[in-house]
Amino acid sequence: MNEEGSIMRAEHTAVARITDLEGFEQFDRGDLVMPRLRLVQATSRDIPDKNKRLGQWWDAVNEEAYPTLDAVILRYSRTRAYFDGNTFDKSALLCRSSDGRVPDLAFAGKFADLCEHCPNAQWGSSGKPPVCKLGYTFLAINAATDMPFIMTWSGTAVKRAKQLITAMLAKRRPAYAILVHLSSRYVDDQRGSWYIPAFSLELLDNEKAEHYRQAYLAYANVELEADEDVLVTDTEEVPF
Repeated sequence: MNEEGSIMRAEHTAVARITDLEGFEQFDRGDLVMPRLRLVQATSRDIPDKNKRLGQWWDAVNEEAYPTLDAVILRYSRTRAYFDGNTFDKSALLCRSSDGRVPDLAFAGKFADLCEHCPNAQWGSSGKPPVCKLGYTFLAINAATDMPFIMTWSGTAVKRAKQLITAMLAKRRPAYAILVHLSSRYVDDQRGSWYIPAFSLELLDNEKAEHYRQAYLAYANVELEADEDVLVTDTEEVPF
């Protein structure tokens, strides 16, 4: 079977699990609002009873907070975003890169041809962070509900994102064959206090890995846009 056929079969398999539910016979993937999970910080916005949920993973669509979460990461992207002043929404977006390397077409050549050459992506001599924010955006499946979600790790979580990717690569298995146990860790130093992602990994058996491979194919075309609120409210990153 060719790749297109595999994706169509995966689409059918993923949607069938939902259309089997009474009342959802007409469900199509286009009906789905992709949940975004974020690690609750003191600076997080629009989270009810925020102080009771610090260090937990917040699902804004279902309005649930998870102290821990088991997930299977399907894929990830590296993103950058530069906003005008202190206004952090799309109307104030000055530049964006969907891969963290080249500005998106709408912003091509505005500041630089490549992100690595852009003055807005450089660290200051005194350690001042770049005004253009870097983040890693993951598409994953909640293992408890079998539903997809997106999360962006930015600021001080960038280092943890790189460590997660490195640890997964060391397993020498496809991403969908690895179960990620997510939690958080409290950090307190001279810059302040906040929470960073914590994780451990577990290899899945072949049957479960095949199940998540179907999800990987089904959501192959989902665009991974960074969570802008995370990009601008997470504690500033440090150079590595």
